[in-house]
Amino acid sequence: MIRVPAEPRGRLSGAWRHCVSTGRLDLALRRDHQDSLALIQREIGFRHIRGHRPLNDGMGVYRPYAWQGTRQVRHSFTHVDQVIDAYQELVLRPSTEPGVTSVEDETPPWWDERRLLGQEAAS
Repeated sequence: MIRVPAEPRGRLSGAWRHCVSTGRLDLALRRDHQDSLALIQREIGFRHIRGHRPLNDGMGVYRPYAWQGTRQVRHSFTHVDQVIDAYQELVLRPSTEPGVTSVEDETPPWWDERRLLGQEAAS
């Protein structure tokens, strides 16, 4: 059980104002997410933003396809650029965790990331 005191026990430092986390980077492609981020930025004035999985399927970086019976891969960083541009408009400095999900992997990425990294999952 978590007990929350009725009265404050001290002053909350402003450390939380420096960086916020956005979750998966592909969320930042959505206009409603960008609008919410701008509102929060105006209210608390943070300078850094953290996101993860800049290479996941939602960002469209890795796109395998078949051409003349041969498997090919196309890479496009257009969506990554769009997210970085949106952050720069808000004068934010982004940092990311380079997680990868594969379009060929049928297991959802949140199920067991160790498998995506080629490590054996714990029993």
